[in-house]
Amino acid sequence: MGSSLGMAALAAIFVTALLSLHGPLHWIASKATEGGFNAEDIPQAFSDIQVRDLDGVLHTMGEYKGKILAFPCRQFRRQEFETNEEIKQFVAKYGVTFPMFEVIEVNGPRTHPVFLYSKWHSTELWKDGVLQDIAWNFGKFLLDKEDRVFKYYDPWTRPMSLEEDIKKLLADAVTGKRRGSDGVLIVS
Repeated sequence: MGSSLGMAALAAIFVTALLSLHGPLHWIASKATEGGFNAEDIPQAFSDIQVRDLDGVLHTMGEYKGKILAFPCRQFRRQEFETNEEIKQFVAKYGVTFPMFEVIEVNGPRTHPVFLYSKWHSTELWKDGVLQDIAWNFGKFLLDKEDRVFKYYDPWTRPMSLEEDIKKLLADAVTGKRRGSDGVLIVS
């Protein structure tokens, strides 16, 4: 557990610097452009819905002041294009306006600091002193304007269904949480 705490502290520094560039509310999502849950299911349709919904949230909520930060991931049946250029071309066909980062890992020893930070501070992915894995592409974290994790939403949650939570955060009716170095969750 000691190394997790050290990594979380480093991730906190990284994610705070990154998010401070983007505004008062943040939504972090792992994503894939080539597929859905598995090869037998609705791969392209699911991906299309998620990408459209992610961008749609920005356009349907005029008062929304935050940013969606999307991170492609190839850890789930490699359901992401091989190159960043292919990813860029795919999202361009939807007119996506949110930042799209390079391919990262969201689980395991090479978990990107943004996801390490978000998992560490969530109630959903920190269980009994152990960071849990994100189940599949399109896992989403919603952070408040103080960069506190409000909630993790599993891949099956449609982005448009977060509208009420976003409104509550914007109205300061609810806040996110941070975990202290002792692992105890601090709700402010």
